[in-house]
Amino acid sequence: MRRLFTIALLATLLGACGRTSTTAPTAVSTSDTSGSTAAIQTISITGNSNVAANETAQLRATARRIDGSEADVTGLVTWSSDNTDVATVSAGTVTARGPGTARIRGSYQGVAGEMTITVTAATGSPAPSPSPSPAPDPSPDPSPSPGPSPSPDQGPSPSPSPSPSPSPSPGPTPSPSPGTLTGTVSGLAGTCPAVAFTVGATLIVTNPSTSFSGGQCTGLNIGDVVTAQGTIQVDGTMVAQTVTR
Repeated sequence: MRRLFTIALLATLLGACGRTSTTAPTAVSTSDTSGSTAAIQTISITGNSNVAANETAQLRATARRIDGSEADVTGLVTWSSDNTDVATVSAGTVTARGPGTARIRGSYQGVAGEMTITVTAATGSPAPSPSPSPAPDPSPDPSPSPGPSPSPDQGPSPSPSPSPSPSPSPGPTPSPSPGTLTGTVSGLAGTCPAVAFTVGATLIVTNPSTSFSGGQCTGLNIGDVVTAQGTIQVDGTMVAQTVTR
């Protein structure tokens, strides 16, 4: 009886040693300061795209998640410039170095957004006003010499009045003009139907009247090649009437 009990006990211990326990892996949180854990769909880079040399401009990076929520991730993205001779970027602050264009890129959690910065030449300092020349010392009056008796005074001849200079006519005020642009979408921002994106160095904006050919504006993404037709405003911005992908 004791031998049978010993054999049963050994079988139980051997069975327990043969088992292995498993633990479910711990999920890695992808949340940021917005508190959302949804995956990021797009990164939009916005800010002033025209900067004078030796000046700075602050850009903003906005993450849009697949659940529709948005968060300011300016301090979280990794910033870079493809032309540091023209502009450099750190924490979203662009420093203009010299005339030209540079593509500024912000990347966060595997998603990136871009914006083209145009740097213009720095404005020169005004020339100093010339200092007035000192007046010469007056020469002493010579002693008068006796002369002939003066003839009767006829009075001074009147000087002719100067003709007034004509005032310059103002130049014509520039007006918006039609235009067509084709290129790659960058710097996409806004919510349909009012979105803004950059093609080359031109900012293009849409409104409820804009027609999107080849899909709704919700399908517009950074990197798409589009042709935009519309009106180019005085400040160089295009208000698109049609956008074709």
